[in-house]
Amino acid sequence: MSRPSAVPRPLLTLLALAALAAALTATTTARAQSGAAVKVAGKSTTFTLAPAVKQRIDRLGIKLAVVAPATSSGAATATFPITSVRGKVQRLRGVVRHSGGLTLTRGDRKVTLRNIAIVANGKRGFATAKLGQRRIRVFRLTGAKRSIEGTKVTLSVTLRLTAQGARFVNRRLPAARLQAGRVLGSAVLSGTLVPADEQYADPFA
Repeated sequence: MSRPSAVPRPLLTLLALAALAAALTATTTARAQSGAAVKVAGKSTTFTLAPAVKQRIDRLGIKLAVVAPATSSGAATATFPITSVRGKVQRLRGVVRHSGGLTLTRGDRKVTLRNIAIVANGKRGFATAKLGQRRIRVFRLTGAKRSIEGTKVTLSVTLRLTAQGARFVNRRLPAARLQAGRVLGSAVLSGTLVPADEQYADPFA
């Protein structure tokens, strides 16, 4: 009788790592379902302009560009790396900070929003950004929703321009004539649930 062939060592290693990853995912998911302490390790947040807003700024000749390390996957989207998460964001309560920025340019006039911070407070909240040396409330957040699948967390909100944000942008880009309260678009945060006692190494710190 022939002897069964031995499993190659590299394959054994891969199988062991896969089993370990599955066990860790199952453990974290079970903790979340049982109400045990977990937190969100952030990855990124993607901002998308509403089609009507994108058409309007195109007609006005306003150009959008991202400031690294933010990236853009389309003319109306910008993705910002998350640098820190504080609070129970999976319960729509907490503060999420980002790196990178977004620039609006028309001719020789320019407005740059940097280091956006989202402050969630239940179904509502706001987002601030550094504009020059000041940090102001730029967006009001409404319609917050969340989705948790295993350890994957997705949070989405609608972005409405604040009165302070409208004044600041209109002062520097008069042609924009932005109105407070207008829906500018949406933001979707992607993250992962980890045990609250785990030290999360932030890759962007």
